[in-house]
Amino acid sequence: MTNWLTTVLRPAGELDRDAERRLVDVLEAAATTSDVVVVDVGAVGRLSRNLRRALRRVHTRLTATGGALVLLDPDGTHGLTMQDGELVQAARPIPA
Repeated sequence: MTNWLTTVLRPAGELDRDAERRLVDVLEAAATTSDVVVVDVGAVGRLSRNLRRALRRVHTRLTATGGALVLLDPDGTHGLTMQDGELVQAARPIPA
């Protein structure tokens, strides 16, 4: 039996610079210690360039080891573009 560790990050509200730095630090740490990282960005609004880059790094790191990054964004306000590749696919709502 394989054990998986899933980490869920759910930042609340607009991120100021300090909160964003803390989120990036926790995101990077979660990617190192977890198999699946779920990030609910629904309450954050538009993501900064720095945070989008961190999400891409974490996505690459997790998928390289068989893990996954899952983005939850029910309102579609994340600001990811086609340049963010597979992250855009992950950010789409899951059909009911």
